[in-house]
Amino acid sequence: MKSENSLSFLSAPHATSVWQMHKPLLTVSWSAGVGVVSHLTGYAIAMSQIFATSRLTLRRLEAEDLDLFYDIVTDAFVRRYLFDDAILSRIQVAAMLAESQKLHEKGVGLWLIEANASLEGNHEEDHKVIGLVGLWYFFDEPQPQLVYALLPAATHQGYMTEAAVALMDYCFNNLGYRYLTVNCDAPNLASQRVALRLGMVKTEQRMVEGKSILVFRRDAPSSTGDGSTSPIPGHC
Repeated sequence: MKSENSLSFLSAPHATSVWQMHKPLLTVSWSAGVGVVSHLTGYAIAMSQIFATSRLTLRRLEAEDLDLFYDIVTDAFVRRYLFDDAILSRIQVAAMLAESQKLHEKGVGLWLIEANASLEGNHEEDHKVIGLVGLWYFFDEPQPQLVYALLPAATHQGYMTEAAVALMDYCFNNLGYRYLTVNCDAPNLASQRVALRLGMVKTEQRMVEGKSILVFRRDAPSSTGDGSTSPIPGHC
């Protein structure tokens, strides 16, 4: 994702035309059993591709989440860097969701981020969805990039970094990625702070549709370590 605040997409291979109007930001075989949990670098990873951290649950974006997904990606705060403040139609959002479901068959795509405890202390709202994180193909590159977004009420509490670290560990330890990248709009400082907290470094600056895009990258940990990744302290 391009920022802690926003999610941004560019056309993916074989995607519908909805993807082609957007700028960039963001495999392992699973058994059929749901709820079978294994432990990897401090995260519980279920065969249904559910990730659990100390405060968050990351679950796959599903067809029944269309209304929720639409509300997130059209939120004024989120869409600022999502689609240059454009408001997507439900048809466009449904196409994005369908593409994510196809990508989930390969172990990538989008996950919803749920806060295990209510942000306001109201236990009736425990497990409320606060944003998105995922892996998406851009620029015809051979592997997907990291993408992330939070709703405004959930920012500045470390949730975005926590979710992104879980997915980054998954990339390095399960998918076998040798590196992971994320693209950020040059004015999007919040997105860049998240990338830096993930231990990424700026490697490139691109011009996309007349806008400056910064590319951040982190290489996989050394094989001599435990394979886990640790964020730099902060509140993104």
